[in-house]
Amino acid sequence: DMLPAAPEVADSVLTLCFHLPDVVESIGAASCDPVLLARLAVTAKSLHGFILKPEFAAARAHDLANAGSKHLAHCKSLAEIAAGMAASKLCSADSLNHVYFEMGGGVEVKRMSKPFLHEVGKILKKFPDCRAHIEGHVAPGAPSSVAMSCARQRAESVIAELVKLGVERSQLSCKSWGKKVSSLWSYDGHSTARAELFFLNGEMRFPEVPDVYEQALQLPQSQSESEEEHWRGPRFYFGASSDSEDEESSDDESESEFSETGVPLLLD
Repeated sequence: DMLPAAPEVADSVLTLCFHLPDVVESIGAASCDPVLLARLAVTAKSLHGFILKPEFAAARAHDLANAGSKHLAHCKSLAEIAAGMAASKLCSADSLNHVYFEMGGGVEVKRMSKPFLHEVGKILKKFPDCRAHIEGHVAPGAPSSVAMSCARQRAESVIAELVKLGVERSQLSCKSWGKKVSSLWSYDGHSTARAELFFLNGEMRFPEVPDVYEQALQLPQSQSESEEEHWRGPRFYFGASSDSEDEESSDDESESEFSETGVPLLLD
C-alpha cells in the first residue's frame, strides 16, 4: 500500500530540499544565472525571500567576479547582475563599446553603429536603474577650434538616437573630450571618429574606464576647450558633480533598489 505513494513522498522531500538555505546557496553558486535564479524565486514564498536578499546577489556577484567578470563584483541584486552580463555580452563584439561617425567632422551616427545602439536601448529599457554615459571624441588631427564642439555634437547624437528608441533621458549623460583622449590612444584598428559608451548600474561600470581618461584630465586645458567643454546629465566619472545647473535629471532619480520588482524585469 505504501508503494503508490512513494513518488509523492519523493516529490515532497525534493521540494523541502529546495527550501533549505544551504541547498539554494549551492544552486546559486553552481549556476550564477540571474534569470534562472529569478525563476526559482517565484516558485515559493520562502525562496522568494531568500534569493532576492542583497546578500544572496552579492555572493553570486562575488562568484562571477572570481570567475573573471570583475565588473560584476559590487552588484547588489540579480537585476544588476543580469544588466551587467547583458552589457558584457554586447560589448564583446568587434566594435566594443564604440559608436562611429564619418571622419572629417561627421556628427550623424553611422549606419554600422545603429544595431549596437538598438541593443543598448533594449538593455536600458529592460533595466531602468541602468544608465549609459557617452564620451564624445574627435581624431587627434582635428582643428582645435572645432574639436570640442564636434565631440559634443557626436555625444549628443548618441543620446538622441537612444531617446528615439524609447530610452528615458534621465538614464543618459555625456561629455565632450575633443581630442584630449584620442591624442593618447595608440592606434588599434578602430576609427578615432567615435563616441564611447559606458554602462553604469549601482557600483558597476562597464566596460572599465581606460586609464587614458584619467591621464587626459591631467593635461593642460586650452582656451577653446575651456569655452566648449560640455556636460549633459549627471557626471558619473572621476568623483565629480555635474557642471550643468539646468539639467532636468539627477543622480538621485535612479537610486531605487530592486526587490520584488527585479523578478518581472528579469523574466520579461
